[in-house]
Amino acid sequence: MAIFDDRVEFANPGAFPPGTSPESFYKRPQSKPINKLISEVFFKSGLMEAWGRGIPDIFDLCKENGLPKPEFELANGYVYLTIRFAKPLTPRLSGDTDNVTDNVIDELTDRQRLIVKLIPFNDTEDVTETTSSLAQKAGVSRRTIARDMEVLKEKGYVVRIGPDNGGHWKRLK
Repeated sequence: MAIFDDRVEFANPGAFPPGTSPESFYKRPQSKPINKLISEVFFKSGLMEAWGRGIPDIFDLCKENGLPKPEFELANGYVYLTIRFAKPLTPRLSGDTDNVTDNVIDELTDRQRLIVKLIPFNDTEDVTETTSSLAQKAGVSRRTIARDMEVLKEKGYVVRIGPDNGGHWKRLK
C-alpha cells in the first residue's frame, strides 16, 4: 500500500480470475478463490467476512463518501487498485507551494536524496535498482541502504516491487 497526497494505491501480486477484467468488476464483482481450502479456513475461523464482498464494499464506500470510482490496473504480475481522494491531503505534497518555503525532499539526507535520484519512476525503464546496487553506487553497506530504504518507504518516496530476493525498488515521487 502506498499513500500519496491525492490517492491510495494497493498492489497485490496476481491477476483477475480467468474470464474477468477490471471493467467487468465495475459491473459485476465476483470472487473465485484460487485455493478453496485456505479460503474456507479463513471464512470458518471468522478471519474473512464473506466471499466477493471486498470490491463491492470499496465501490459503495467511495460512492458514499463522494470519491471517484476506484481504478484497477494490471501490470507486471500485480493488480493495482487506486482510490483517489476528493481533495489533496496537503498543499505541500500536491504541488501547491505558495505558502510552503522548503522543498519536501529537503527532509532527506544527502545519501537518501542520491538514492531517490537513482531509482526509476516506473518499471518500464531499463534500470532497476536493488539494495545491493544502490549500496555499491552510494559507497556504503547494504544494511545502511536497507535502513535508508525503510525511511524512504515510510515517507512515500519508494515502494518495493517483488520479493526481497529478486525484486527491485520503484520511485513514487
